[in-house]
Amino acid sequence: MLGSYNIYDECYTIIKDFGDTLEVTYLSKHRKPGFELDKPLRDRKYIPQNTVNDEKLDCNIARARSKVKDLGRANDWQYFVTLTLDSEKMDRFNLDDFHCSLSKFIHNCNRRRPADGKIKYLLIPELHKDGAWHMHGLMMGFCDDDLTVNEHGYLDWPAYRQRFGFISLGGLRNRHKAVHYILKYIGKGFSERTRDLGAHLYYHSRGLQEGDIVYKGNEVDLLCPWDYEHPDGYCKKKTFDLLIDDYTKYLKFRE
Repeated sequence: MLGSYNIYDECYTIIKDFGDTLEVTYLSKHRKPGFELDKPLRDRKYIPQNTVNDEKLDCNIARARSKVKDLGRANDWQYFVTLTLDSEKMDRFNLDDFHCSLSKFIHNCNRRRPADGKIKYLLIPELHKDGAWHMHGLMMGFCDDDLTVNEHGYLDWPAYRQRFGFISLGGLRNRHKAVHYILKYIGKGFSERTRDLGAHLYYHSRGLQEGDIVYKGNEVDLLCPWDYEHPDGYCKKKTFDLLIDDYTKYLKFRE
């Protein structure tokens, strides 16, 4: 029935340039721009409401993971961070207040910095077992004067610690592995809890770079094995390291 709307392009390929890597994504079906299924699906009585909610949640998770992956891979992050709250300084159970205060705090830190030296972040909230919040993610833009080594030998951001609580920073050796690691925090269990609490799946600074889409269409073939293939054949992915791989040997555009 839905196929009669002709809302999909088939055998669709998207190629994104992340500066040091090129990502090729094949989709067996790709929804055309301008079509939205959620509203008409809600009106169809033969589809249970909880099924629609589950489908919407799955879409939200997929969109969030895709966005975090793009932002993570396209920017030169310096550190993997864990941000916590001291109950004597802030309400550990109020995520909105945490994010709002953190955003204002970083904005104030950036006021006297040059345009190319701003502190930026990509953060994913996580619940403690007691219901309190902390965040994991990636940050960049720190100056040498911003950070110190604490008494335990760990890298510390004293300005954050004095305002909010404990912070842990670790230098990044491999940005792509770090992005893959933080994606594990966006799962269905977490997303269901954040939906119930009205929370966001992730937060990020303004002005971050995203992967540049260099091609979209269904006139390209990949002449080498895929790195990943969905069991149902819906999606396939291949990533080329532009410092090593000559991707032009493996992408064939049909005339």
